[in-house]
Amino acid sequence: MRHFALTIWVTVALTGCASTVYFVLNPQNEKEATIYIIRKYAEPLLWNLHVYIDGQEAASLSNNSFVAFSIPSGVHTITLNWPDLSFMGLKLEKKIYFEGNSSRYFVIGGESRLYPGYMYSTGRSSLNLAEVSGDHGKRLIREVKKD
Repeated sequence: MRHFALTIWVTVALTGCASTVYFVLNPQNEKEATIYIIRKYAEPLLWNLHVYIDGQEAASLSNNSFVAFSIPSGVHTITLNWPDLSFMGLKLEKKIYFEGNSSRYFVIGGESRLYPGYMYSTGRSSLNLAEVSGDHGKRLIREVKKD
């Protein structure tokens, strides 16, 4: 039992590590858009959230962090997905058009609630992605950098 608890603790500790970006951030140009994804506070807090662009992993976001990367102009599918070990089972997909030489700011939100019962537990979870103005996005990024 002790070994099992240690294994779970190590898994959780390593999963909630710093954010990672797999896509490149190029200087702004007419063929690409710059996308900022901000996770100020989204439950569950211990797990990194995986971000995919057109099925390819673009980033992994820890809580209270952000990532920035470039994507070609055009329509792209953004997918948000929690790791399997989080037991969230939530997945969000949005198709969004991106124009070259532009910057777009998105904020991730969500919550997770577990209601233990006598025979079984029930829960409620949400996950969302909202676009915000450039000024608001820059302010959130400054707040995240302070923390």
